[in-house]
Amino acid sequence: MREYLLIRSKRKTVALAIKEDGTLEVRAPMRLSKKWIDGFVEQKEAWELAEQTGLTPAGVKVTGAKTRWGSCSGKNRICLSWRLMERPREVIDYVIIHELCHTEHHDHSKGFWALVESFLSNYRALRRELKGW
Repeated sequence: MREYLLIRSKRKTVALAIKEDGTLEVRAPMRLSKKWIDGFVEQKEAWELAEQTGLTPAGVKVTGAKTRWGSCSGKNRICLSWRLMERPREVIDYVIIHELCHTEHHDHSKGFWALVESFLSNYRALRRELKGW
């Protein structure tokens, strides 16, 4: 498992951030066990895909969004719905890569889709599959 700096506070959510020096910072509520936090960090494949693609978000947050699978803010913070985790691995990877590409292109321009395709040549089929849910 990747090493990380753990910062506990009275917050209600867990947040992950990769700092400019490449270190991983985890902010978590005081009540969460270290074992749970370790498991959470291990499951955050977005970080692995970020390393593989070279596209680094300012942060990744898991939300309870019902109408979106994921989003990327203007400040390059990615949110992923926990509902996404019920989908097949390749669909999850597509959404993560889609949002990571928004850190370079904050639109759905030809450049954006070319970047997505450079990482997932079958992104069109995965996109269609995701729209079926």
